[in-house]
Amino acid sequence: MSRCKWNFSTLDELHKTANVTLKLAMINERSKRWGKVVDSYRKLLWMIDKDNLPHDYESPASYSMLVYEVHAHLGVALQHVGEHRKAAAQFTKAINIVSIPKGGCLAGCLTNSCLMTPLYARRAFAYTRLGDMAGAMRDAEKTVVLDSRNPDVYCIRALVRGARDEDSLALRDVDHALRMNPNHVCALILRGAITRPLLAPNYISGSQRKAERIEPESHSFLNLTDFTHPCMMDFYDRFLFTLSVPHTIIDINLTPDKPSKKQILSNPEMYNSRSSRPSSAHSTCSSAFRCGTTSGPQNGMATRRRHDYGEAIRKHNSRPKTATEYLAMVDKQRKKAAEMQRAASASRTSKTPSGGYRSNDSRQGGTTSVTDSGRRTQTSATKTFYIETPTNYNIPVFQQVNIKQAPRMYYRPWSGDKLPVAVVPHSKPKPAFY
Repeated sequence: MSRCKWNFSTLDELHKTANVTLKLAMINERSKRWGKVVDSYRKLLWMIDKDNLPHDYESPASYSMLVYEVHAHLGVALQHVGEHRKAAAQFTKAINIVSIPKGGCLAGCLTNSCLMTPLYARRAFAYTRLGDMAGAMRDAEKTVVLDSRNPDVYCIRALVRGARDEDSLALRDVDHALRMNPNHVCALILRGAITRPLLAPNYISGSQRKAERIEPESHSFLNLTDFTHPCMMDFYDRFLFTLSVPHTIIDINLTPDKPSKKQILSNPEMYNSRSSRPSSAHSTCSSAFRCGTTSGPQNGMATRRRHDYGEAIRKHNSRPKTATEYLAMVDKQRKKAAEMQRAASASRTSKTPSGGYRSNDSRQGGTTSVTDSGRRTQTSATKTFYIETPTNYNIPVFQQVNIKQAPRMYYRPWSGDKLPVAVVPHSKPKPAFY
């Protein structure tokens, strides 16, 4: 991307080009044109890189997930073209994106999540091809810890142990996966390949025959025992599909969720027009203070945050309770989105856009000027970048999480954990006295 020039002037132009690049990468993925997939994802990462955006740009909440998915899919494409070292680097970047430090931990511990499981599994595959058996085993152990109820992770560890010539331990993992799912095709193939007699290369065991009945295409992988097999990429994509990163973001939108501090300070009307009425204490004396109220009309940021939090709570309380209310809300949101789109198109056709700011990276040098509609940063003989200032937004509050539908999303201690464990004695119930 060094020969290309990042010359977008608005977020709309960036969104249009980025979405076309993402769709092209997905089409090439389905067609298995992996070289073009690598080029498309690298171009997409270059386009959405924050280094090319203004230095005070605040990304939306979906930006981290977008970058995580792009790095993960780029790593898979690099594995298909044989670049396992570069693929491992991409998986490491994706892991760092979703790694959240534990609050209050001075040792640097991280909060694990289900998003890391497919990355560790893929990186174990890459490390095995690179000859780093210790790193591959370490990542395979992490997949088992993160998703202990998924039989695929035990097959990952079995494949790593097969490359380490630990057939007995690999067979133990395969048997554990079969106890969880007796019809697991990957485990059936691995068990038949590991237990195959050395003097009978054409021997087909009962587990492999069962795998052929479940999946006829498994006949091409009957001698696969570890990650070094030449058909491992096809085997992984076909039988370990639960350890893949899906495309959850197929429409790129980098519009900020809320205005930055500089945008609000440069446009006082944004919060003065929406601020709440002053209390009686403020009307009598500006220096008076009452618990639960703002510090004064001069503190616009506090007023804005209080207003946004109240709007979020009202939105949460007014959520639809029935199907009729939900359909009415969807119809209202559709009409509101259409009105906002018409207003945005009308503002773009005008000569001087309002409600936004033009900016170049100040690290390139230049002067900064403030207007009523936003912040405008201009540099000498360079193209300006325009970002609309969000005016109608809500901060997230009371986010509902369904733990039953996502059982593997949360960290749970295991038998070898260093967390303090206490055994609480429970008395057995006694029969009632009559």
